[in-house]
Amino acid sequence: MQTWLIKCRWLIVFCILIFIANIGFIIVFLPTNDVRKNESIVVEIWSKSAIGQYFWENIFDGNIESKLMTKNELNHLYMEGWKTIDSVRFHFRTGPSLKPESYRSFRPKNLVLILNWRSNDKINYSNKWLRTVFEDPNNVPSNVGIIALGNESCNNTWFTDHLKNYPNLRFLFLVYDSTLVDNQLIYQWPLGVATYRNFPSTSVIDIHSSRPYVCNFVATIYPNSSRQELYNLFTKNDWNHKCLIKTRSKWIANENIESMNSYVEALHSSDLTLCPAGLNVECYRILEAVEYGSIPVIEESIINHHNVQNKNQCDRQQVLRLFKQFNAPFHYVQNWTEQLPELLAQYNAMDLRELIRRRINLIKWYYRFQIHLRNHFVNVLKEKFV
Repeated sequence: MQTWLIKCRWLIVFCILIFIANIGFIIVFLPTNDVRKNESIVVEIWSKSAIGQYFWENIFDGNIESKLMTKNELNHLYMEGWKTIDSVRFHFRTGPSLKPESYRSFRPKNLVLILNWRSNDKINYSNKWLRTVFEDPNNVPSNVGIIALGNESCNNTWFTDHLKNYPNLRFLFLVYDSTLVDNQLIYQWPLGVATYRNFPSTSVIDIHSSRPYVCNFVATIYPNSSRQELYNLFTKNDWNHKCLIKTRSKWIANENIESMNSYVEALHSSDLTLCPAGLNVECYRILEAVEYGSIPVIEESIINHHNVQNKNQCDRQQVLRLFKQFNAPFHYVQNWTEQLPELLAQYNAMDLRELIRRRINLIKWYYRFQIHLRNHFVNVLKEKFV
């Protein structure tokens, strides 16, 4: 009898062990959410806006190469690059041959479009892209994201209908302080530098030498604007020995080599770069100055003579919020006439050691800012696309 009980006990123990082993096997091989999130995915990034180059080269530190593809006896020129971050394999494409019709040739599963919404003709072209991508329900990508150079007055409400009509549209990163930003579906993206004018980004600058100017003011002067106020301020005061002043009366879309070199030299020769508001307070000049170790002095009021209040739909409560959220070491002014003289006097009296410390702090901040932007974008994409 005792022998039989012993055998039964061993049989029960054996069955329990078998059961535990099977459960463990199921747990190990069951594709959990965490495992699925770590699976490698391929994402196509197609850029039809100049901010795409800043995104790829400056934020993602990616390379671009020309590629000639032949289809139907026609040559198609693309610029493309590859980059793997975490478990995401990014394929960047841009160039003259990248058109809405290109979608039918590639039909990517995961697609990010970089578009320009600054003017009506750009919006119409963006809508053509959206119609092409979403018009055929049987061939819509599983996931679509957008990075957009928004309207300078933040008038982007036309796009809200697309968010409702296209369920596969997972996120939007938008330039400028739009009130649409909720950090759940719509996020903010910086304007960056003027790649369309071939601004020469650099990672090597002299931050230890004395600079000949306290500040620079290089700008197109618009009548009845804060830029005119700044120009008058310099005219009335004897600051020419302290600041490098270069102005013009007409805006030029594309710089020539001489004017671009002159602009870059102004940034590199000054400890402060004055950034008066244009149609928006965020301008290319801000991060262009940072790249050369010159601290931006930014007009943070979105209402001035040049920027009419009733046309502007930007968030007046969170002006330049992206920079402020990440504690950018910039200077902000509401009134140039009242605040600039004191700031210039402060920097004029500053010793070289303190100036160098501030330059280093600026460059370090920019490096951390770029890393954050990249990681934030990748994390949002992984969360929305997987």
